Amino acid sequence: MTPVITSPLVKAGTPKADSIDVVTTKHLETLSWVGPVLGDNPKTHIFIYETGAGVPLPRAVAQHPRVTLRTKPPERDPFFSFFDHAARDSGGGDYTLFVHGHDTHYHRQTPTRRLVE
Repeated sequence: MTPVITSPLVKAGTPKADSIDVVTTKHLETLSWVGPVLGDNPKTHIFIYETGAGVPLPRAVAQHPRVTLRTKPPERDPFFSFFDHAARDSGGGDYTLFVHGHDTHYHRQTPTRRLVE
């Protein structure tokens, strides 16, 4: 029996993905959602494009085997990271989710953890 997604954000009966790549940026964001997403989703890989500004990532996140860190020039907007990932790693996971580094914001109230479940 194929496992199905139980999130209220997804149509009932949708099969779970074998793997999801999450691509995000980090400038001043804390990325506090990364640890829980990795813990809840064993087939999720997170690509973090960081500028080096703000609070450093916790060592457990930065050295996690399912986290790939990449440098993003601070003068580049977040879309640089998304285009770079698509050009370098297209086709890694069954699905790729491109998200801002903040967990929620005025334009997205759904926490990242809920988007990946």
